[in-house]
Amino acid sequence: MKLAVIAMGVSGCGKSTFAKKLASIVDQREGLRSVFIEGDDLHSDTSKRSMAQGIPLTDADREPWFKRIAASVVESAVVEGDNTVVIVACSALKRKYRDTLRDSISGCEVHFVYLKVERDVLVTRLQNREGHFAGVSLLQSQLDTLEEPVPSIERNIVTATDATSVDDVAAQLLD
Repeated sequence: MKLAVIAMGVSGCGKSTFAKKLASIVDQREGLRSVFIEGDDLHSDTSKRSMAQGIPLTDADREPWFKRIAASVVESAVVEGDNTVVIVACSALKRKYRDTLRDSISGCEVHFVYLKVERDVLVTRLQNREGHFAGVSLLQSQLDTLEEPVPSIERNIVTATDATSVDDVAAQLLD
């Protein structure tokens, strides 16, 4: 089994935290191992500077980023071999972005976990977050860009809220 799980959602929804917890759960499963990829690390310096200035990324800005993410997932899956779960923190806000990732990640079954969080919670998290280039000034543009995944239309979608445990999501993905 080679599985790619993309924790997705707007800034402040907890993608990285969720993905790291999921990786820890995977690593406790006999015969499985995880690789965590922080999508933010794969943004270009130009994109990071833009976001730090509160300038939203365009589709043209995001396209090479998705290619880097997909290539990193494929490389990790090849290097690590079978029984690998590659877990990525990546916004993947639009359906076409998710389709691009699905189509570009070969050799893995691709699943998305949509982290759905209320706006007021997002604002609080972003106001309290330190050392990250994406601040509260980008939140509205991300919410405007977001196309919530619909499981009846898109395949391999799990929606999680703050009330959903990572263990429950892991069970849905791995059992």
